[in-house]
Amino acid sequence: MGNDKRFGVTFQVDLQDMNMIPDNSYSMWIFSHVLEHVPDDRKALRELHRILKPNGIELLLVPLDINMLEKDEEIGCSEEENWRRFGQGDHVRKYAKQDVMKRITESGFSLKCLGKEYFGEQLFKKNGLSDTATLYVVRK
Repeated sequence: MGNDKRFGVTFQVDLQDMNMIPDNSYSMWIFSHVLEHVPDDRKALRELHRILKPNGIELLLVPLDINMLEKDEEIGCSEEENWRRFGQGDHVRKYAKQDVMKRITESGFSLKCLGKEYFGEQLFKKNGLSDTATLYVVRK
């Protein structure tokens, strides 16, 4: 717990309950491919909102299936079933676009979706991005 530098991290915490971190502590956080592992992602998002300073920004990445109409989630599946349903043995969900957007905004964040229309077709082509690639800008 807390300040254990052996693992190169500041905190080893349950993201659903970060009571050792005061409200409005961080201006920015990066949260890459973590929510799909957390049993209660809504609770984790509320905690992340709580510790972010006003006007703070987050970089949030989750596995997203743009062809799904709603998320698929279940805690307690076998590793084999998690691979089949969620794409990795330790995942508990796979997000659909609308579901993850709804969970983010229900947690109190504002959300802006930036895609090809914002960045331009040339940038997308140059960087090999698909036409559906989207940057989700999440702010408090």
